[in-house]
Formats: sequence, structure tokens, C-alpha cells
Amino acid sequence: MFYSKKHYNLLIFCGLIFISNSVLFGQIAPSENAESNPQPTYDIQATIMEFRRANVKARPEILALMMKAQGLMAENKCLEAIAVYNKVIAAKADTGNIYNNRGYCYSNLKNFELAVQDFNTALKLTPGNPMNYVNRALAYAQMGKFDAALADYNKAIELNPKDALMYNNRADLLSKTGDYDRALEDQNKAIALHPTKAYFLSNRGMTYFKKGALDKALENFNEAIRLDPKLSYAFSNRGQTFVKQQMLDKGLADFNRAIELNPKFGLAYSGRGDVYRLKGEYALALENYNKGLELLPESAYIFYTRGTTFYLLQKDDLALADFNKALAINPNEAMVYNNRALIFIRQEKYQEALADLNKAISMNNRFSMLFVNRAAILIKLTNFGKALEDLNQAIAIEPKADFYAMRANVNQRLGNADATLTDLNKAIELNPTSGILHNNRAIFYFERETMDKALADLNKAIELNPKLGIAYRNRSMVFEQMGENEKSKNDAEMAKSLGN
Repeated sequence: MFYSKKHYNLLIFCGLIFISNSVLFGQIAPSENAESNPQPTYDIQATIMEFRRANVKARPEILALMMKAQGLMAENKCLEAIAVYNKVIAAKADTGNIYNNRGYCYSNLKNFELAVQDFNTALKLTPGNPMNYVNRALAYAQMGKFDAALADYNKAIELNPKDALMYNNRADLLSKTGDYDRALEDQNKAIALHPTKAYFLSNRGMTYFKKGALDKALENFNEAIRLDPKLSYAFSNRGQTFVKQQMLDKGLADFNRAIELNPKFGLAYSGRGDVYRLKGEYALALENYNKGLELLPESAYIFYTRGTTFYLLQKDDLALADFNKALAINPNEAMVYNNRALIFIRQEKYQEALADLNKAISMNNRFSMLFVNRAAILIKLTNFGKALEDLNQAIAIEPKADFYAMRANVNQRLGNADATLTDLNKAIELNPTSGILHNNRAIFYFERETMDKALADLNKAIELNPKLGIAYRNRSMVFEQMGENEKSKNDAEMAKSLGN
């Protein structure tokens, strides 16, 4: 019996399903920097002016309340500020800006339902104020209502098409939903309006990062740093890009610089933790993640990355707890569902894993690995037809060699011989230096008794990877079929010495 199907499947799946030390298929782009992310806005002075216009006879007691609210909001004491606004509203001195400001406070407290109610009222009172649309868009985005958020940004830009910040904010939403090309269009408009705004360039760099255009990302981060050498999150974002390019020492230097510029920059500690994790220095990684969470106790991203480290340490309970916490903070991050699914896969809880991947795909249907991981579960459940659909989708998004190889596996199980060979050929075309892929095509030829082609592929596999034991084992079987008994024996011994 040729050593084919068992090894064929294992080799096809190798590196596709599980988190490794260097690849996270559920990677979240680190864009939670508080300094660059869109935030709701309020305007106390506009509120006071609006109040004075609406109340011809001055009401000193209300003005005093407004000044008190201004001080409380400046100190980020939102609960106390809400109590003051309640008194203003109860005194029938309410205006659109008062509801906007109270909505800002509710947003800051993450009570987005009440925030939206206040922004709705603000819009009824002042329908032409684009700030109200922007603030409601931010609340909708936090609630996962991305279509409603986009509609509000569109209206805000219609009312004020020269406001660069609105394009920047809409780009952030589009980037979160995976629509990177439209995000870049908006960021280009923002930069055209304000070409020296360093944080606009840093944000555009992050969109290129998410899109996988790392050279473009670096260009933007470099320019942002040139314009503002103290922009800590530009160093942090550039550090992430270096990490993605496997330039860990450069990444570490940038995270160190970001922390030097801002010792309370939680995500820079998290990025430094990523470097140590990739270096296999898990104790240092956890130390940095813990520091990041001390500074940002509600950061879904840092819970995610710390959970990943626990996963690599095979501490599944701690990993699961961190992923659950990340989702409790931000239930709209597809990649966390993906990586929680990886734990369920390792625990052979395939239905739970499938549910998480379904959820992830409903949030982001442009990420190829979500479809690949779901296909892997469907293969485990022997639902090869649905697995084939997912792999077709993955390849349409990103035609990678590994995806063609995996689809070849599914086509083989479905008895689609021509499609199997076509996919194997394409996989090798895309990655001609993979010994595993040549080994897998040899299996296809062996099962069809085309021994010369099987032998040629196995020779190539061994040439590319002289320590690929399974290729020696399989070539031993080919030689046996060809009557080359001595060669068969030699290859069997070599395979055994290599652990096969």
C-alpha cells in the first residue's frame, strides 16, 4: 500500500489550520491607537452660544450648569456631566448641542443605545449639524451597525465636503469592514485637504498594512514620522509592519521608541509582546501584554494577542478566557472568532468551531483564511461539497498555492480526477520550490499507476527537501512497483532514519 492518503491529508493541512509561532491566520490589525482612532466630539462653547440664541432672556443658573458640564467633560467625568445635562434638559433649556454632548458622554461610557437616542434628538433639533451625524456613526459602528454608520458618514460629508476629518473617519469604518480600496480613496481625499497631517498618513499606512501592501505602508509611516518625529503610534504601526515582514529587531526598536515617547502607550507594549512571542520568548511576551492590559484594561486587541500566546503555550483555558474577554469588549471582530475557533478545532469541538467561523465570515467575507479554516472543519465533518464551495471562495479572494493544494485534496475525495490534477499543477506553478506539493502530485500519479511521472515528482521533492522523509517512503513504494527492489530498500531505510 502506497503511503498516500493519510500522509497526503496531513501534509495538505500542515500550517493551514492551527496557529503557529510565526503565523496567525486570525491576525487583527493593530489599529486601536486611541490617538488616531475616530472619537465622538462635543462643543461646549457652541452649546452655550446656541442656548443664548434660543433664550433671549439670560438664565444665569443654566449658564452656570453649562460651565460646570464643560469642566466635568474636560476631566472625563461623564457620569457627573450626564447628571448636569439632565438638569438642563429638565429645565426646558435643551438644544441640539446639549443632546449631542450628553450623547458624547454616553458613548464614552459605552452606552451606545442611549447615545444614539440622544444623537437622534440632536438631529431633530439641528438637522444640518454634521457633527451629530458623525457622532451617531461612531456609536453605530461600535454597535456593529456598519451600514447605518456608513449612511451617517455619507450625510455628514454631503453637509461638509471639505472636512478632512470626516473622510478620515469614514475611511476608518470602511477599513474595519475590509473595504480597503474605498478606505484609501477617502484617506487620499483627507490627505489632499491636509497633506501635512501626520496622523492621516499613519492611518493610510495602516490601511495599506491591512491590505498587505507593506511597502506602501512603510512609505506612509516613514512620511508620518518625518512630519512628526514624536508621533508615537506611527512608530508603533511601523513596528507592526516590520514584524509582518519578519524584521523583528527593527520592529522591536520601533516599539521601544514608541514607549519612550509615550510610556503609557498600551498598544506599544502589546506590539513589543508580539515580537517576543515570535521570538519564542513567551515570558517576556506575557509581561508586555500584562503591562498593556494594565494601561488598557478594555483593549480587545491585547486580550486577543495574550490569548494567542496562551494558545501557543497550550494553555487552552487561559486562551479561551482571553478570547471570550476580547469578544465581550468588541463582539464585532471577526478574527477573534476565527482564533477561538482554532481552540475548538484542537479540542475537536467542530460544531462550536463552525459556529464561530460562520460568525466571522458574516462580519468579514473578504478574508480568505476564514473560508479555508471553515473548509477544514467541513472536511473533518466529511461535508466535501460545502468544503469545495469555501475553497472556491478563498481562491477567488486570494489564489495561494496552499489553497489550491487543499482544494486538490477535496476534489480527490469527491472523485474529480481532472480537477485534482489541475489544482496540483496550479499549486506547484505558484510554489515550485515546495517538496510537499511535488510529493502530493506524485501520490496522484501513483494512484493512477503513472509511475514515471510519480518518480519524477518524488525525485524533485527530495531534491528540494532532502529531509522530507515521506517522499523517500513514497519513492520506496514506487521503486517497489517498478521492480527496483534495492532502490526501494534504500529509500525505506532513509525514510525510517528520518522518522517515517
